[in-house]
Amino acid sequence: MRETKNAKPLRINVFISHISEEAELAGILQQHLKKAFLGIVDSFVSSDSSSIRPGQQWLNRIDVALNKTNIVLVLCSKESITEPWISFEAGAGWLKRIDVVPICHSGFRVGDLRGPLHAFNGIEASSQQGLERLYKMLADKIDSETPKPSKKLINEVKKFEKEYRARIDSREIKETSKEIREIEQLNVPEAEEFLTQFIELIGRWMREDKLRGLLATAPSLTNPFQARVAAWRVSRTRAHVEFIRQREWELEAKSPTAYVAYVFENTMDFLGPGDEYCTVTNATFWSSKAVGNSAFLLKNVAAVQRGASIRRVFLIDDRKMTDTRAKDVVAGILRAHEEAAREANSSGEGKMEVRCLFSTKFNRDFDFYRHFGLARHLVGRQGKDDGAMVIVPLYASTVPGTAITHLKLIFSDGPSMATSTIEFASKFEKAMHDSIDLAAAFRRLRQRR
Repeated sequence: MRETKNAKPLRINVFISHISEEAELAGILQQHLKKAFLGIVDSFVSSDSSSIRPGQQWLNRIDVALNKTNIVLVLCSKESITEPWISFEAGAGWLKRIDVVPICHSGFRVGDLRGPLHAFNGIEASSQQGLERLYKMLADKIDSETPKPSKKLINEVKKFEKEYRARIDSREIKETSKEIREIEQLNVPEAEEFLTQFIELIGRWMREDKLRGLLATAPSLTNPFQARVAAWRVSRTRAHVEFIRQREWELEAKSPTAYVAYVFENTMDFLGPGDEYCTVTNATFWSSKAVGNSAFLLKNVAAVQRGASIRRVFLIDDRKMTDTRAKDVVAGILRAHEEAAREANSSGEGKMEVRCLFSTKFNRDFDFYRHFGLARHLVGRQGKDDGAMVIVPLYASTVPGTAITHLKLIFSDGPSMATSTIEFASKFEKAMHDSIDLAAAFRRLRQRR
């Protein structure tokens, strides 16, 4: 993009900028670039002993390397972008009119880039599409064919990301636990002063995303969803305390249905890679304004894009589908879900699946299935449960459309799932087995007159 010479170079010199904790990822990229481009790519990695020999001055060697570089790859994570040397090396590349490419990894997205790095076109390290774009950029510099990034490269990157996040989370939890112990040891004579310090600490944990990890280490919170829900409720309490301190607290008066939608919506924020959300629901719930005006469906899409899997079965009263108005309501809900699933599956790492179970004995089947959402964290190739949460709206009667009176949350550990949790999991699998996909559902609706 900024080559000053007309002639294409015979070799490519790549400068990989990284912090010491991410040297392994830099080495992975270095090895795969060299192999994919048959050795004509030379990579400078500051942590690599072959890049900087003993006795060489580090700053001088980096300056020399940048002078020979065709492209600077900047490894960007939540940890690395705060380090001044990352900004220094990226800025030095830009000043020398060299292409700079931020490579985001370990949960840090291109959209998270801020400051000068935001001006560059970044990619995500584990994205096939992003790596293909990087390979093409390199190939264009030497006017060669573009090799394909190998599956081995993507697998190695994902393995690094998983292990790296685990190390960082463990370190942050230890640091936060130390801060708690320090607060516990404070001799605070006034309750207000202690409360102020506590609110400030909770606020900082929220900004640094430490609260969820801290709660996960508590002895009583052995289920990952317990920790996530607890972190959410603590953060909301912190906001409420702040309003009370300001002597004015305006609460939103939610209807029971709106509150249930609010809980389901926030549950979507908890979901990430390795999480699965399974639900049996009904058109009456989704046709209410409280649900339609919420961000619940949009957050389904966002959860899938983060790597979660969402499977939804609509229990539909087949007898009412002869009524044009009722049929149009159901068709509208399903079309919205069809569009959401298309968007989620085209750009996400997870999967969204929507199916329909048409029932001729609706009241009986609703009494059996009810309305619930089951969130599970799955680990390993076999998808073994590592913890589950069930959200169950309780209706005033066994007929949907009647008032929701209570909302029950059930938690259980994977190895010893509660009987009630297993029951909901079995009901969902039965609903999936007896249901049809959206294409078949639309055909069925068209046939009903």
